Amino acid sequence: MGVNWQPKVAASNLGSGNIVKGRGFAFGTFASSQVGLVAFVEVNKKTGKILCTHAACSQNNGITVGPDLVANQMSGSIIQGLSRAMHEAPTWNKERVTSLDWVSYPILRFADSPRVTLINVHPGKYTLVTPGDKSVDVSEGNTRAAAQGWNLSGSGEPPTVGIGAAVANAFFDATGVRIRQAPMTPGLVRGVLRAAGK
Repeated sequence: MGVNWQPKVAASNLGSGNIVKGRGFAFGTFASSQVGLVAFVEVNKKTGKILCTHAACSQNNGITVGPDLVANQMSGSIIQGLSRAMHEAPTWNKERVTSLDWVSYPILRFADSPRVTLINVHPGKYTLVTPGDKSVDVSEGNTRAAAQGWNLSGSGEPPTVGIGAAVANAFFDATGVRIRQAPMTPGLVRGVLRAAGK
């Protein structure tokens, strides 16, 4: 998937110090599309901040019309899903919603956005796609997909379904501790680590 994945048992080589690194995988489906996601993270055990440094997605969306557009949709979906998994949580009191701005409803900022690797999947063919690169040709893969009865399926939201799970699995790989709640805010992370005696 463009990330030089090497097999290993998760959490089998825990680092020492305040900042530890891990990687995680997740698979999901949405709108008849399948996605496999890998997240590489750094966890600051002292502050509780998780930073996703690299996210990779391979997506089977059937027949691809406009690989540049699909790449833009995939990368945007990864960032949107990552923002939800790491930051976004509405708040309210007995009368109204109280998360009314980007301070009370934080989102992922550019400074914390990961590098992304995007792969479009067809039968027997995997094509690296990059937003803005109009030279990518997936016609051979589309021909194979059509011949095998693959349909044109969704490509706007599929990566959102797995990026949070990939980050949570990477957190486990880095710390040996499971995190099972989102958003994975620094406060939640510190609490999960403390409860696990880390």
